[in-house]
Amino acid sequence: MPVGYRVNLGGNTLDPGDSVGTTPITFTAAETIGTGNWSYTYFNGFFNVNANGGGTYYLATDGYVYFDPSASNADSRTIVSAQTTATPAYTGPIYGTTGNDAALTGTIGDDTIYGGTLPNPTTGTGDDTVSGGAGDDTIFGGDGGDSISGGTGSDSISGGSGSDTLNGGGGVASSLRAEKSLNWSQQGGDETGLEAGFTQDTGTISVTFTYSDDGAGDSGQVETGSVQYVAGGEPFATNSSLELRGTGNGATSTATLEFSSNDPDVSDEVANVRFRINDVDTGGWQDQIVVLAYDADGNAVPVTLSAAGNDTVSGSTIIAGPGGDSSNEPDGSVLVQIAGPVARIEIVYSNLTASSQIVFVTDVHFQPVEIDGADTLDGGAGNDVIVLGGGDIGQGGDGNDTFTIDAAALTGAAITVAGGESAESGAGDTLDLTGVLQKGSIVYSNLDDGAGGLSGTATLIDGSVLTFSEIETIICFTAGTMIRTPRGERQIETLKPGDMVTTLDRGEQPLRWIGRRTVPATGVLAPIRFATGSYGNHRDLLVSPQHRMLCRGYAAQLLFGETEVLAPAKSLVDDFQVTIDYGGMVTYVHMLFDRHEIVIANGAPSESFYPGRCGLDSLSDPSRDELFRLFPTLRSDAGSYGPASRTCVKGSEARALAMV
Repeated sequence: MPVGYRVNLGGNTLDPGDSVGTTPITFTAAETIGTGNWSYTYFNGFFNVNANGGGTYYLATDGYVYFDPSASNADSRTIVSAQTTATPAYTGPIYGTTGNDAALTGTIGDDTIYGGTLPNPTTGTGDDTVSGGAGDDTIFGGDGGDSISGGTGSDSISGGSGSDTLNGGGGVASSLRAEKSLNWSQQGGDETGLEAGFTQDTGTISVTFTYSDDGAGDSGQVETGSVQYVAGGEPFATNSSLELRGTGNGATSTATLEFSSNDPDVSDEVANVRFRINDVDTGGWQDQIVVLAYDADGNAVPVTLSAAGNDTVSGSTIIAGPGGDSSNEPDGSVLVQIAGPVARIEIVYSNLTASSQIVFVTDVHFQPVEIDGADTLDGGAGNDVIVLGGGDIGQGGDGNDTFTIDAAALTGAAITVAGGESAESGAGDTLDLTGVLQKGSIVYSNLDDGAGGLSGTATLIDGSVLTFSEIETIICFTAGTMIRTPRGERQIETLKPGDMVTTLDRGEQPLRWIGRRTVPATGVLAPIRFATGSYGNHRDLLVSPQHRMLCRGYAAQLLFGETEVLAPAKSLVDDFQVTIDYGGMVTYVHMLFDRHEIVIANGAPSESFYPGRCGLDSLSDPSRDELFRLFPTLRSDAGSYGPASRTCVKGSEARALAMV
C-alpha cells in the first residue's frame, strides 16, 4: 500500500497552496487523481532545509486526499511543514461539521455533500440545512433533524437518523433560470451579413440562426444604425436588430431560430420568449409576417402578437395597416410573446404588393427550462417528511413518515413510494395526495395493515402513475372541516378533549372524546359531499354516509310535523348538490360530548357523534375501547348515553325530504 501525506483541501477542491500534513500515513488508494508537486521544509538534524519535488495525488478509501512523493527519501525525513505547489484538477465532497450546519450548498455541477465531517461523515448530531444546487448530487444528512433539498438534476438523498425533511428539488438554480438573450450585434458591426447563419452561445442555451431566401429575399443582416422602438420596461436594446429586406411581391424570406441546451439540467426548449418586429408598414409595399413556433416534438406552440398601431393581427399572422412607419415608432411595432416551451421559431416574411420592403427584429429574450431530475430520497430512521416530484423514488425507512407530492414538480414520470414498516407508532406512514390525485384513480393491491400496509397505484393530475406500498394513511381530501368554537372556527383535527365547542342548543360545551378512522372511500364507506351552500355550508362538506344533517323549514314541518329533524347524509343524495365522493381513502373524525349535540361544521348544522349501536360499530377496536373507558355503561347498554337531540328520520323519509 502507498505511503503519503494527508492534504488539507481548501474548501472541497485541490489547489496549489493547500497545506499538507507532516506525518507519513499508509493508506488504501480508491482513485488516482493525478501527478503534481509539493514544497516542504524538513529538519536535517542541524537546521531546517527547504525542498520540493514531484509525486502523485490519491483519493483514499478513508475519504482523504494524500500526496505520495516520488523521492523515496522524503518519507524518512522529519517534515516540519509542507504545501502543494502544482495540482491536478479535483473537486471532492462538501463536508459539514459534527454540529448544526446552517448552509451546506452545492455547485452547478455534480456534488457529493455530507452533513457530517471526516472521518465519519455520515454521522454527527447536528441539524443540517443542505442544498445540492444543480447537477446530479449525492447527499448524506447524517444524524440529527436535517433539511435537505437536492435542487435540479437526478439526486440521491439519504436523511440518516433523526426526523428529516427531504425534497428532491425541481426548481432550476437561479443562475440557470435567469433570462438569456440572442443579441444580433454580437455577430458583427452594422450591415454584417447573416445569410450564412450562425450559432450564438448565450450561456446555458445556444441559439442557431438560419436564413432562407424564399424568392424575393434580398438580405438578412445586422442593423445597429436604425433606432428600434422599445416600450417602457422592456429589455430589448435599441441599437441591435436583424434587418430583413425584400425586393418585391411575394414570399421574401424565412428566419429560423433553434434552441439547444449547453447544460445537463436545462432542456433544449425555452420559455417566455419575447421580441419585437418593427417598421411594419405599407407604402408601395405591404408587409406580412407569420410567426410560427414549435416544441421539441414538432407540435405547434401558441404565439401571442400585440400590435401597437393599426396593423392587423390574426392568429400567427401580421398584416401591415395603411401608412408608413419607422423602426423607432410604436405604430409600426408588434410585440411577439411565446410562453412555450418552444424549440424552434420561424419568422416568415412576405410582401403583398410590388415595391421593395424591410422590417427589423429586435434581440430575442427567453428563459431556460429546467429538467426535473429523477431523485432517490431515503428518510432513514426517525419521523421524516419527504417531498416528491416526477420520477422520484421515496423510501421512508424507520418511523412515522409523511410523503407529499409537489404539484409543480410533476413531469409525467412515474413516482414510487415505500413507507417502511419498522419503528412505527400511531398513524404510521402517511401519503398525502391532496390536490394532485385524479378522483377515483386509486387501485389497491393490499388493504391489510397487518400484512404490509396499504399498497397499490394512483394516477395523478398530470397523468403520471404513483406506486405506493407500506402506507398506513392516505389523505385524498382537503383536510380541515371547520368546527365553530367560542374562539372562532377550528380545524376538527386540531381539537382535543376539554376544548370548548359551540353547540346549537346548549352554547359552549367541552369536548369529551375525539376519534378518527381511515377507510377506503369505496362502496358503503364512501363519503357524502355537500356542495357549498347546499345546507347553509360556506364550503364543501364531507361526512360519512350515516352522519346526520339538521334539516329545517317547511318541508320538515309538512312531512314530520317538526321544524327541525336529523336525516342521514346518504339519503339526501340528489346527484347534484349532494353527491357520493368515491375514490382514495377518507379519514372520518368523530366528536363526542356528554350529550348528543348539534354543532356547526363548515357553517352547516350537523350532529355530533351519537354512540348508538350503529355508531359504535363504525369505530375501530382501539377507539371503541377508549370510548368505553370514558362511558363504561355503553359497553353493556348502547342506549345509556341518552336520547338524540332531534327526531331522527328514516332513510325513505329523508329521501322524501330531499325531494321537497
